[in-house]
Amino acid sequence: MNEDYFKTIFIVKDGVIQFPDSFAILTAFNPMDRELSEKENKLRNREMRSLLAEEELDYSELVGSSPDGSHQEPSFAVSCKLEDAIEWANRFEQRAIFWIEENQLQIIASENGDRFQLGPFRERIRRNPNSDEP
Repeated sequence: MNEDYFKTIFIVKDGVIQFPDSFAILTAFNPMDRELSEKENKLRNREMRSLLAEEELDYSELVGSSPDGSHQEPSFAVSCKLEDAIEWANRFEQRAIFWIEENQLQIIASENGDRFQLGPFRERIRRNPNSDEP
């Protein structure tokens, strides 16, 4: 597991702070840690957004980021079942997902379901008040 995953913070638009009791954070960016072009990554996330819309799921957009902001991946906070989140992560070739249940953040490996506890999710939220984008 990439050690950087354990340091991830989440950037949300100002005011977007309501989350369900349990949800997944998913992205389609950089499959299996392979860095793709911005164009390819945006196309992959559009495909994921379409999938979430087809499934009629509630989701909001946020950004998974390194603490210094040098690496960022647009992502989706999705109200869904854990099994579905893992299935979609595998479909989009993601090594892991973030899973939040009652404010407790976990990383769950897509391949084998290994879980890593990271503590309170809300402590990892940062707001981006100056942008229409998260």
